[in-house]
Amino acid sequence: MTVYALTVGINAYLPPVPALYSLQQVTLLNEQATRAAVIDGWQRHLGQAGAGDVALFFYGGHGGEEPAPPELVNLEATKRLQNLICYDSGRRVNGKLVRALADKELAALIRGVAAKGAHVAVLLDCCHSGSGTRDAAVTVRQWVADPAVLTGGDRDIALEL
Repeated sequence: MTVYALTVGINAYLPPVPALYSLQQVTLLNEQATRAAVIDGWQRHLGQAGAGDVALFFYGGHGGEEPAPPELVNLEATKRLQNLICYDSGRRVNGKLVRALADKELAALIRGVAAKGAHVAVLLDCCHSGSGTRDAAVTVRQWVADPAVLTGGDRDIALEL
């Protein structure tokens, strides 16, 4: 399968058309799109967005599911977490299993950027994308990370946002 993507961003027009906005873009392709790089992109790059800014996240790749851990199993009707499969997901790096980016982690990343007043848009082109940021009834997710309950275990963002 081949995916062709065309991203167009124009902010500097010739007069008399006024400029639109400033586009600050980071692109992670293939081996660059590790779990750590995606999380870092959210925290460092999209995290710069402030009140009135737009933070846009686009993911095109595999999506998956995994059994929900005991502390989350009652929050999931399917008893499974939906996730984004990063380049290194499922591999061991320095003896540590690299997990896929779970929907609950994505929710924490979104919340961290939105808390600064930014408008956050998420486009997911993957399996399970309909439930990546919303539940089966297509309502906004209401789950809030409780750091006292979730230590993160082998998830390196530890839901600390």
